[in-house]
Amino acid sequence: MTAVPIDLSPNHIRIARRARDTAADDPSQALVGVVFAAAAFEAYLASVVVWASRRADHDPGPIAAGVTALATVLPQLERDNAQWALKLQAISVLLSGRAITKGMQPFQDLDLLFRIRNSIVHSKFTWSLTPVDDPDGEPHKLIRELVSRGLITEPRPIPGLPGSEHDGQLLIGTVIDALLRPEIAAWAVDTVEAGMRAVADMPSETVFSKQIHHLLDLLVFNQHAG
Repeated sequence: MTAVPIDLSPNHIRIARRARDTAADDPSQALVGVVFAAAAFEAYLASVVVWASRRADHDPGPIAAGVTALATVLPQLERDNAQWALKLQAISVLLSGRAITKGMQPFQDLDLLFRIRNSIVHSKFTWSLTPVDDPDGEPHKLIRELVSRGLITEPRPIPGLPGSEHDGQLLIGTVIDALLRPEIAAWAVDTVEAGMRAVADMPSETVFSKQIHHLLDLLVFNQHAG
């Protein structure tokens, strides 16, 4: 019996949206929103390949070679536990003929989202975030980026602790503590939804791009064409 692929992205994005909507009352839901928004995007990338393969089987069109290559390359990347960014680049190159430029939105925000997701699911015991100990460490980069985007407020130094003389630089608490805000969950959902739309825009063949947008509207955004 042939296995039928199931698109999990609608389920994941619904959980992320529910977390977003309840994070004001329960800040811990912000963490749920981040994790499931990222999971929704990864599931969506896998779905795009399935949709592309079906497109190539029934109506090859001008991007058939790229679609065929994608259907071969992406499962191999999955088996090799490749990072989401490499899968995304493969989709972009094979469907559009262009690589994603560093710093492009919404992909820059997606990069930050996945780094935040990793800081949640791979978190370890940590002391207070003092840049005196590790000024260039990943936790401090995440905190600084979240502050610069207005998603969290600047952590304040606590007088008397080591490093407190470096006014404005001492970061107290863990990354997890900093993420317990409803703004984080809302940003995570917005980022993934924008990323899904951007991927749907990638195919050089307009008809295929419209088909992906149509499936997105039906499955993820629950919008039915009139």
